[in-house]
Amino acid sequence: MFVNKAISELKVLHAAVSTNDVAEIWRLADSLKSGSANLGAQQMTAVYEQLYGTSSTNVDSQAFLNRIDLEFELVRKLLKSEPQEIPG
Repeated sequence: MFVNKAISELKVLHAAVSTNDVAEIWRLADSLKSGSANLGAQQMTAVYEQLYGTSSTNVDSQAFLNRIDLEFELVRKLLKSEPQEIPG
C-alpha cells in the first residue's frame, strides 16, 4: 500500500517541484514523511523533513527530489525482499 501511494504522490511532487508550487511540495513532503516514518525508513523520512523546511527555490527542491527518488528506490527494493505477512 505504501509503495503505490508513494509512487502516485512522488509523481505529483515532481510536478509541484517543476512548477515551484511550494504549498503542494510541503503538503506532499509531509504526507510522504509520515508514510516513510511509519515504515521506519529513517533516511527517507529525514529527506522529507529537509524538503519540508526548504525555501521556495527550485534548485533546493530539485536536489531534495533527486535524493528522495534514490531513497525511495532503496526502500522499495527492501520492501520487495521482505517476506509478506499472511493476514489472518
